[in-house]
Amino acid sequence: MIIAAVFPEFFIVIHLILVHAPDGREIEVNPKEISSLRNRQDADGHFAPNVKCVLSMTNGKFIATIEDCGTIVEMVEKSE
Repeated sequence: MIIAAVFPEFFIVIHLILVHAPDGREIEVNPKEISSLRNRQDADGHFAPNVKCVLSMTNGKFIATIEDCGTIVEMVEKSE
C-alpha cells in the first residue's frame, strides 16, 4: 500500500504494510517504524492465543498480529 501526499514543493510517499490484529482488524504499519519482531513463543501468556508475531515499534508500542514473523519480513522486504 502506498500513500502519497502532494505539497507545492514536496512529494511524500509512505509505503505501508497491512497486518491483522487478533480480532481481525486491519492495521496499516510503516515498516520503517518496526524495531524488532518476536515469535509467539517469546511472548507466551501476554497476548491472545491466535497471535503469531509481535511487532515492537520505535515509539515503544507493540502490535500483535495473526501473521507469522516470516510473512511480516517478506512484506517489509517487498515494501522497500
